Amino acid sequence: MKTKVIIAFVILFLLLVSGESLNLYFKEHSNYKRMEENLKISSQEAQYYKTRSGENAVKVTAQEFTIHELRSTKPSVMQDLKNMYIRPGSIQSYSEVSTELKKDISAPVKDSIVFLPDSSKFTARTLQYRDKWFSVSGIILRDTAKLSIEVPDTITSVIFSQRKHPFWWILSKRQIKSVIKNSNPFVKIHIQQEIVIKK
Repeated sequence: MKTKVIIAFVILFLLLVSGESLNLYFKEHSNYKRMEENLKISSQEAQYYKTRSGENAVKVTAQEFTIHELRSTKPSVMQDLKNMYIRPGSIQSYSEVSTELKKDISAPVKDSIVFLPDSSKFTARTLQYRDKWFSVSGIILRDTAKLSIEVPDTITSVIFSQRKHPFWWILSKRQIKSVIKNSNPFVKIHIQQEIVIKK
């Protein structure tokens, strides 16, 4: 009877150990696949397109990292969080977006007389340009131009999940995507990286 109990405990112990080993194997395999996917995503180009209303938009697939992986692979992200006084454990996603403005402007330069409060005056050249998306005003004194530039823009960011292969329906894995659009047609958006934190 004692030997049967001991054999039962040994079999139970072996089942628990093999079950934990299988669990660890599948977890590591999943992490390996996720990191492999992150590597593919990092080499993908962003997809630029126009929205239905004609605004510029850009779409990228987000990378998934744990906080520990983020610390070891992207120290610049951790430094940014530290500079913004944000605890890394509390973030859900991180985006780096840059914009580029390109517009040629032609504005007439006018000679002006500027009166100062002490009743002195001097001549200067001024310029002004304004449209819906851009405003420039300035003064040119001798060989120096002082300009005031305003570029109004609205940037909208959406993070959503989408099937990797929609035609496989339920069998396809979901990917996290990020779309950022802006309203100013002269501003081009560049997404440097989109990271989602895996808890």
